[in-house]
Amino acid sequence: MNGVYVPFNRCLDNLTRFIRPLSLHNPGSEYPLSVKGTCFLSTYRGRQFVLSTKHQLRGGFEPGNVCTWIDEDRNGHKIMVSPYQAATISLGNDPSTSFAEDVSIFEFPSSKYEGERDITRNFFDITTANELAGIDQNNIICMFTVGYPSLFTEYIIDDADIENVKVKELKSLYSRIFLQTAADIPSMEFHRSMRIHRDGPVSISYFDGFSGSPVFFVHQDRGKQCHLGFSGIIRLGANEIFHIYEASYLQRILDTYIEMIC
Repeated sequence: MNGVYVPFNRCLDNLTRFIRPLSLHNPGSEYPLSVKGTCFLSTYRGRQFVLSTKHQLRGGFEPGNVCTWIDEDRNGHKIMVSPYQAATISLGNDPSTSFAEDVSIFEFPSSKYEGERDITRNFFDITTANELAGIDQNNIICMFTVGYPSLFTEYIIDDADIENVKVKELKSLYSRIFLQTAADIPSMEFHRSMRIHRDGPVSISYFDGFSGSPVFFVHQDRGKQCHLGFSGIIRLGANEIFHIYEASYLQRILDTYIEMIC
């Protein structure tokens, strides 16, 4: 994981620092933050990005409203950081390509906060990550996603003063879902389809909030060593089926973005 070996049974705990609720600032509202699904903190070619889907910003939100929980300070308070660049994808006016354009890119500076706190450790490097397409399916141990479903998000209200009700806390919990390939569902050019694993534990059946969630897999090499791979991010999920933007497509998009701004 980012070049560091971790015990298999600690894989999930270590991955959660790369996966956050997509938080949006509500200026002038008594509810200062909204949560619109999940986002993935990733590094590509030495640059820090938060990846999500474009449709998560529906409802009047703009890229400037995004403020991502990157880390915690010494007192346990969340450090929220806004991106300094944002971009979406356009492939022209052909309606047949609209499904491929539902990606949002937010770039974050490689900065230090709280003195020497380096936030880059909380971004997962997808530059050379193993991709699902290059792995023998027989060597895959498991595939899973981690996201922040809307059912597990709530405002904690301080109503001690009934005339001055305040939001005390925004609480958002993550959920893990095991997946398997869905060979019976035709995959589109930029998508891979997966379904909930038939033998995996399922703690949720309403999948709103999983858009933007990364999908990982664990596979073995010839020496039976386990390795972590990155399959992509979820665009849509319903009826136990998830449509995923593949890692190779996301890399293509990021290559185009980097070339455009350089």
